[in-house]
Amino acid sequence: MKPYNTHMHSLPTYGARSAFALALAAFVVAIALTLAFQAAPAFAETDNIDDVPSELQQRVEETSAALNEVTVKVKELEQRIAENTARIAELEKKIPVQREKSASAMRVIYKMNRDGYSLVNAVLESGSFKEFLDKLSYMGYIHNRSIQEMMQLSAMQDELKTVQAELEQEREEALEEQKNAKEALNEAMAVRQQAIEAAAAAAAQEAAEQAAREAEAREQSEGQSEEETPSSGTVSASAPAVDPINSGNTDRDEFIAEWAPRIDAYLAGYPLAGYGSVFAAAAWDYGVDPRFSPAISWVESSKGLYCYRSYNAWGWGGISWSSWEEAIDAHVRGLARGYGYTVSEAGAKKYCPPNWEHWYNTVCAEMAKI
Repeated sequence: MKPYNTHMHSLPTYGARSAFALALAAFVVAIALTLAFQAAPAFAETDNIDDVPSELQQRVEETSAALNEVTVKVKELEQRIAENTARIAELEKKIPVQREKSASAMRVIYKMNRDGYSLVNAVLESGSFKEFLDKLSYMGYIHNRSIQEMMQLSAMQDELKTVQAELEQEREEALEEQKNAKEALNEAMAVRQQAIEAAAAAAAQEAAEQAAREAEAREQSEGQSEEETPSSGTVSASAPAVDPINSGNTDRDEFIAEWAPRIDAYLAGYPLAGYGSVFAAAAWDYGVDPRFSPAISWVESSKGLYCYRSYNAWGWGGISWSSWEEAIDAHVRGLARGYGYTVSEAGAKKYCPPNWEHWYNTVCAEMAKI
């Protein structure tokens, strides 16, 4: 019997050690690559979602809220109108039948009165007291049933008049609400357009100031080599802004229907997948480019895969949320109040000061994919 070789069983073979070393190396490389592609939490300079909004942003939020409220009221009125219209159709269908029943009942009562059928007749024609009671009961039933049929007709006719009157009143209210909604919509769209134009003007001024700084730096560095010339960094042009007014709709539901599937397609396969409608609704409510927040979620957490805090896919300091719905609404509101309608160099410097050029370029590139 061979002696038990403890050495052979306690140490891996050379081949096993080599395989283990290769696997470990591959794991380390994978982790390194993952970290290389992940930006550190931005610790945004402005991450208070409840910052006091600018006057223009306040108007955007107020008009959005007013428009949403009016839209709900109009839909409720339309629902009531539809219900009343259906009831009118039902009554109009039933009333002719009930009118015939009522006419028949009137003929029965008339015949009973005309023939003089009375208690005396019932007594004379009855062979027993029980038969008399049965005839009396039957007479009462026929009489009461006839009266009920006529009363039912009257009630139906009264209800029809009432419902028709309510329908007309509700139609007038709906027309007024729709008029108010249109005015609120026009105001909301004007405010949104004003916000977009203000953002574009700020971006243009920012670019001009950047160009002026670079020109001044070149002048001051005259005689130096190109490599030594001071530079503030190179950034790409921002992603084309999405104008809610000119995006093919002037309605919140249409806006969400347009953008939700595009955002969902961009987020597919990641924790934030399926929340396109939440992003789009918040973008509408706060007047923000609907691509802005989803794109940042990629830069900061791979679309929610590596969150710094609970449901915090955007690297906002120490903030945590209890659900994606809450987090998305809060982040979009914070962007609107602290960073403007869409991505900008100034916003990038606030959101990710240490590496703002890379952050800006990456956000722009991701927004272009949505």
